[in-house]
This record gives sequence, C-alpha cells and structure tokens, in this order.
Amino acid sequence: MSSQDPFGERISAHHDLNQTLYRYGLSLAVLFELLVAKGIVTPEEIRAQADRLSQELLCGSPGPHDN
Repeated sequence: MSSQDPFGERISAHHDLNQTLYRYGLSLAVLFELLVAKGIVTPEEIRAQADRLSQELLCGSPGPHDN
C-alpha cells in the first residue's frame, strides 16, 4: 500500500486485527474444550466465570488486585 492510500492501510490493519482476534478466539475455544474434556472444569463453570468477568468489566467493579 502506498502512503497515499490511508483507506487501504486501514482496511489492511482491520484485516490483520480480525485474523489476530480469530486466532485468539480459536485458541480459547480449544483450551476450554480441553479443560472440559479432562474434567478440570464444566461448561457451566466457564460460562459463570465469563459472566462474572463481563459484569466486572461493564460495571467497573474492582478486581481482586485492586485496592
């Protein structure tokens, strides 16, 4: 891309970000499946933890390391 094409550069950056996010999501899905398959956690525990973390992020609740 030339420096004369900022739109093209943004499209390229967006594509790169989408690929990175896809790989992270896929990695998480694999980890969750392995943890469940090995009996380390249940799908319900994963959902409950995700819901709790989501609420903390949305509501701005302090995390365990906040004073």
